[in-house]
Amino acid sequence: MKTIDTTTVFVCRCHSEENQGASIPPGGVLTEWNLALQLDLAINACMWTHHDTEAQLLEDTLPERINQINEYTRKPKLAIEVHFNAGYSPAQSGFHVEAYQGSRDSLALAGYVLAEMARAYRGTGIPNNGVNRVNRDYRWIGTEKSYRANRQGFVMGTSCPAILVEAGFLTNPRDAAYLEDRSHRSDIGWQIGNGIIRYLREFKK
Repeated sequence: MKTIDTTTVFVCRCHSEENQGASIPPGGVLTEWNLALQLDLAINACMWTHHDTEAQLLEDTLPERINQINEYTRKPKLAIEVHFNAGYSPAQSGFHVEAYQGSRDSLALAGYVLAEMARAYRGTGIPNNGVNRVNRDYRWIGTEKSYRANRQGFVMGTSCPAILVEAGFLTNPRDAAYLEDRSHRSDIGWQIGNGIIRYLREFKK
């Protein structure tokens, strides 16, 4: 049974129907927007299987998502947004997690999530690129345009622990082939959820 101490996990859908991000193959129908949704739903499902977490899926613009998260005061909270990379070179590969370097909680959350995500990529050869510590040099100016132009604003603009996951390069043949498989995407999402649970039970206990 959910209680007032239940942690609300805000799972934020990246991009939008109008701007769906990168795709497999370039210009194809498997877009970042659609691929990330399956991970988001797996994270959402994982949260609802535990008595001490619940989830809310947010699909508004980035400024609206940040405002909703910041205005929510009823329960403990954290936030996550899943993306996929597109590289300048097809050789670019791997997954990583971004967190604000000024937030001890966010960095800890990133570490737990990254460790569990690595289980989903075991044996694939896809590299674990670690935790990217975002600093104030990336901070947005405050307009909607700069929110959209600078996704790091998500990890710095929220009033709770927040991370941004990059789950692989859609422009890398090995990454893309792995991410095309629905079961692999579900596994990645579920492992992200497991990382959140570990963070709450081991770091925040």
